[in-house]
Amino acid sequence: MAPITVDGIEGLKEIVGQQIGPSDWREVTQDMINTFADVSGDHQWIHVDIERAKNESPFGGPIAHGNLTLSIIDGFREQLTEAKGFKLADRGEVGWVYFLSRTKVEKLKPLASNFFWKYGHSLSAT
Repeated sequence: MAPITVDGIEGLKEIVGQQIGPSDWREVTQDMINTFADVSGDHQWIHVDIERAKNESPFGGPIAHGNLTLSIIDGFREQLTEAKGFKLADRGEVGWVYFLSRTKVEKLKPLASNFFWKYGHSLSAT
C-alpha cells in the first residue's frame, strides 16, 4: 500500500479517525528481543529465558518488551505516511498504550493505524 501524504497540521486533522495501512509484515526475532534487553537493562525471564517462558508463561514462549513493540510500530511511520509541511515532527508523549495481544518471537504482524487528535496539539496513533 502506498503511503498517504499528510500536509502540515491541517493534513493531520483531516485524517483523524481514518484507518491508515496496513503496513508490511515484520519479523520479531529472539535476537532483537535479547539486544533490546541489553540496551534497556530489562532482562526479565518472560523476554529472554526461552525455556522458562515456554514452561511458565501464559503465552507459550518469550514475548517482546512493550517498548520494543512501540519502537517497531514507530518504524512503520514512513511506510504508512509521507509528511510534508513540517519543519520538525515530534511525537511528544505516548500517553496510555494498551496492547490487545503480545508480540511473540517470530510472529509477523501488519500494522494499521487509527489517528486521533488529542488536546488540540498532540497526535497519537494506535
